[in-house]
Amino acid sequence: MAGTTTRQRYLEAVVDCVIGRGRTDLPLVTLAEAAGTSDRMLVYYFKTRDALLTEVVQSIRTRRRRRLAQALAALPNADSPEDGLRQVLAWVTSDDNAPHVRLYYDALVHSFNDEEPFAGFARETLQDWISEGTTAARALGADEERSQAFGTLLAATAMALAADRLTTGDKERVDRCLARTTSALLSMLAPRDGLDAPSSATNGDPTDRPAAPAPVAP
Repeated sequence: MAGTTTRQRYLEAVVDCVIGRGRTDLPLVTLAEAAGTSDRMLVYYFKTRDALLTEVVQSIRTRRRRRLAQALAALPNADSPEDGLRQVLAWVTSDDNAPHVRLYYDALVHSFNDEEPFAGFARETLQDWISEGTTAARALGADEERSQAFGTLLAATAMALAADRLTTGDKERVDRCLARTTSALLSMLAPRDGLDAPSSATNGDPTDRPAAPAPVAP
């Protein structure tokens, strides 16, 4: 690619290798082979394996956040925000995304143990999802509290469904759940009568509200 330096080419090749393998424990010689060079040249450009992996992880994170942001930014102008959100979650749980999911959970273990170069990876990746989801909800007209709740639940849903799909391989069940989840996520953005503000009939005093009906035996 015109304008791409040797260092950039090596980094991009290593990123593709790490994603393709879905692992972070690859030896330097394997990374060098993927880049079409020697391990000595990688050390020359990146100094250490950990320094190289730090850039690899950040590059992958940047790519993912950019794609997520673009997909979520399209929701307010979509003919059907629900279809748009469903496509985002379908991408996360797709076969094409499986290597990324495998790599994410591999790096997650190291991150939880504060192992370099993955310290902070779990928190930062989760925050990417929450931040982009919150921004998308604001653009759809939700208030700040609902926007943050939407971002948080979107992150949790995406990660759980992706792990489920990768672990069980049950695409049909995950897809059914995905379809219901998108409706539920978007429904939380609009205020619901009786849940978000005190009823005018009770003047905001909980003690004035009618007692809940007695439970009905099954």
